Amino acid sequence: MKDEGDPFETLRRINPVDPSTLPDPVRSREALDSMERILQGAFPSPERRRFRLRAPWQARRRRVYLVPVVAAAVLAAATLAWAFTRGPTQHLSVGCYAAIDPNGRAAVVPATEASPVETCEKLWLDGAFGKPPPPLEACLLPSGAVGVFPSAEGDSCKRLNLAPVPAGGQPPSALVELQNTLADAFLKRCLSESAARRIVQDEFRRLNLQEWRVVTSGRFTPARPCASLAFAEEQSEVTLVPIPR
Repeated sequence: MKDEGDPFETLRRINPVDPSTLPDPVRSREALDSMERILQGAFPSPERRRFRLRAPWQARRRRVYLVPVVAAAVLAAATLAWAFTRGPTQHLSVGCYAAIDPNGRAAVVPATEASPVETCEKLWLDGAFGKPPPPLEACLLPSGAVGVFPSAEGDSCKRLNLAPVPAGGQPPSALVELQNTLADAFLKRCLSESAARRIVQDEFRRLNLQEWRVVTSGRFTPARPCASLAFAEEQSEVTLVPIPR
């Protein structure tokens, strides 16, 4: 029986793309699940959660996660009309791709006040994919997140059947500030469920995020007394996940 409180089941229910309409439904579902987990902060193992807490999301202390993301099937033309009528809905992460290949290497990094192209350009300059950085183009992925691809001819989005993201698009500053502030507040600290909930709710009030709420996934116990964070932007939720000290 599926857990109705699982945020990823919720994402699958509200996904406007019917996997059965794509060329390879099995790969399409797996690809969508993969991107949802990466860009929505899926709950990793306790060891991985602990590691993530100690890697703040701000650019000055950025840690890059290189992952293969999104099978080509999810880029089928069946998604294009929907993508063009909908702007980005996931603003807290950006996918930076090493090539015009959605199956290739990608670095998923936290969004900052910089544009997605500027954010990914810094990765290239840091040597993540080689130097110097090529011209880059931001595209709207089927998940609602932004992916940035090399685009020497300025047509990468078109070649991938994705909608381009306007160069002037900026993530909502309040959400980016929420993410960065909470990352700093939780960094290298073991916060109880009540203390963590209070901090998150205080930030909601300070940033006037009235539609957001804090929920808990799992039970806090003596073996798992510390709160970790996960963001579900489309549900306007911050989830507290118990992890070991």
